[in-house]
Amino acid sequence: MRSFHSVQRRVLVVFLFSSQVILADPFCPPASQILTKWDLWSHGTCLRGANIWQKVIDPNTDGDSLGPGPVGPPLEPQEFVQLASWGANYVNISFPGIYSEEPPYLPNPDVVARLDALIDEAAKANLFVVISLRTGPGRNEGTFNASLNKSVDNNIWKKTEARRAWAQMWQYVAQRYSHTPNVVAYDLMVEPNSNDVWLKIYDSKAFYPGFANSTYDWNPLARQLTEAIRQVDSSTPLMVGAMNYSDVDWLWALGDNGDPKTIYSLHPYVPSEYTNQYPPFAVSYPGVVTDFNGAPVSFDQTWLKATLQPVVDFKTTRNVPIAVNEFGVMRWEPGADKYMADLMSFFETIGVNHAYWLWEVAYPITFDEFNLRHGPDFNNHTDVETSDLINAIQADWKRNGIRPNDVLGHW
Repeated sequence: MRSFHSVQRRVLVVFLFSSQVILADPFCPPASQILTKWDLWSHGTCLRGANIWQKVIDPNTDGDSLGPGPVGPPLEPQEFVQLASWGANYVNISFPGIYSEEPPYLPNPDVVARLDALIDEAAKANLFVVISLRTGPGRNEGTFNASLNKSVDNNIWKKTEARRAWAQMWQYVAQRYSHTPNVVAYDLMVEPNSNDVWLKIYDSKAFYPGFANSTYDWNPLARQLTEAIRQVDSSTPLMVGAMNYSDVDWLWALGDNGDPKTIYSLHPYVPSEYTNQYPPFAVSYPGVVTDFNGAPVSFDQTWLKATLQPVVDFKTTRNVPIAVNEFGVMRWEPGADKYMADLMSFFETIGVNHAYWLWEVAYPITFDEFNLRHGPDFNNHTDVETSDLINAIQADWKRNGIRPNDVLGHW
């Protein structure tokens, strides 16, 4: 998610008039046929789960709002157990970089220890893990909310030494976790966004004629990170998201990074005028949204399929796996259960793995917009026994048939 406290992202609502969906094989094979980590990504929908979010705590800006640190918010082992009990079989760890954000760009032992612990607790809960790095050399958490944050570091898009250190960071990570059985992918950077933070260009067709292969272009950096990882880990799948915060409309511009075990990812919070909506509510699902010209269009399952048709086109044209490793809706949106059910049904139809944003911690934090455990009441901030949105999520997760203990014996 662009901001950990859910500031609306700058995403234009696009209505594509073709609603054609090309069907892929949506079926995950039985565990006996999952012989490598790559098989989890290349054979239909095998992984359904959620994100957890972590950051390095800055006492000057965070105070004690995210726990005592050094990384927070606190996440207890039973929270992984609960996630698995709901049916999820993987967790996307949206995590701060284990190298410092400022020179001299060195590993932070406290951050490394925290990641070790999270992966270990996920393994004990029988969950697969994707390591997704949000921050690191030349990039801090402020990048996800740059318009409101005065302490933003986005120098990775300008400084050669920051990009080199980011590659060294990933090499360190890959070397450390290459033989960790339940780590099944590395997401190279959460939501690349140079087009926004430096250039204020939101149309991919306008960006690439002038900035392809420049330091602002994510493709060369993704290849650099891939090469660094493959020097020490030849088998763990890699994940590369599109520019503009992994926007659907920028997916087409992702280049081939030269690695045959690469998954391409996106974060479809579409339309943001619905998914990130605070009361009073202007849009419900199904309902009505507006197109580029301000004209009303029906917002329903047909709209979702049409808007996400570029995902199908990319997947089938390139013959590559797609992952939706972030998607979601604020818990109080009218019709959120139907929206999520239709969205996840689409993911199942085209055979992609997916992770809900966000599996919140039990620790009391001041933002809980995406904490589905708190129910649909805007004013409630404690767990509810059930809700329509919870039922929709659980119904999807209970389709999972494979867990780490089912496959580790023959990997």
